[in-house]
Amino acid sequence: MTGRLVAVAVAAAVVVTGCGGGGLPEPLSQDLQQRVAEVRQAAVAQDRAAARQGLAEIRAIVEEARADGRISAEKADDILAAAEQVEVNLALLPEPAPPPPPPPSPTETDEDDDRADDRAEDRGEGKNRGKDRGKDQDEGEKKDEKKDEDEDEDD
Repeated sequence: MTGRLVAVAVAAAVVVTGCGGGGLPEPLSQDLQQRVAEVRQAAVAQDRAAARQGLAEIRAIVEEARADGRISAEKADDILAAAEQVEVNLALLPEPAPPPPPPPSPTETDEDDDRADDRAEDRGEGKNRGKDRGKDQDEGEKKDEKKDEDEDEDD
């Protein structure tokens, strides 16, 4: 853990200490301790948004508990001060690395396009520039056969 993460974890532990012990009804103490543990986990994971959201929830719970007399003003101030320290320490965490850019999508290049054109041309009859070379293998074979027949007749 980096020094900054340690500072956040220590500050979160202070909030837990503030939430435990005297001055808090047991259900409220357990709820706050659970939320502080979640804030600590978010801080260690460097998830600032989740940690800040958790701190906002803790503050709201503490303010409500103070307003309805479930905790003393002094205890509420201690918890809120510790939560503020965690918030300050969260700002010290290094910025998360940006996600890597997505790989480029394959695109058809002009060269690829030319190859496709060439293949299409190969399938057709051509542009009649080949002077019938290689055209119609069957005809060439027929000529060879006829030549052979003519030679046989001459014999």
